[in-house]
Amino acid sequence: MVELSSVSIPRELLPESMRDMAGRIGLADTVRIAGLLGGITIRIPEGKNSEGQRAFQELVGLVGERLAHKLRYHYQQEEIYIPRLDRAYRAVRNRHIHTQIKVMGKNGISKQKAVRRLSIENDISDRRIWEILKEPVPNILFPAKRSMIFQG
Repeated sequence: MVELSSVSIPRELLPESMRDMAGRIGLADTVRIAGLLGGITIRIPEGKNSEGQRAFQELVGLVGERLAHKLRYHYQQEEIYIPRLDRAYRAVRNRHIHTQIKVMGKNGISKQKAVRRLSIENDISDRRIWEILKEPVPNILFPAKRSMIFQG
């Protein structure tokens, strides 16, 4: 499966808070944080007193030292909700499915077999794959074809 951070994502697929975060810490780190903490609200500790240092070490345990320091620098003492980025993940998955169907077809694999493979690979029903194939191809590109369109 294609990772969200390895494709060019239109701004409208990201919630406003994630657009802001990506502008501050970068898209790849924003996607990583959403993958680790998506769906929860966290308070970014300042880390000046013993309670804050303890809370900061807990954050380090969740996201790693580098990301914890980035979050503290940009969001110190703020409470932030980290969305799960479901819409963007679905768009990436659906684009991948459209692309793989074409590749498999060029390699002589029937559409039926390709749908079956993609159903297993993506852990969704074959009916959902057929529905996705009837939908327009999501407007996301791989970096080799176009530079990142996301800009803070």
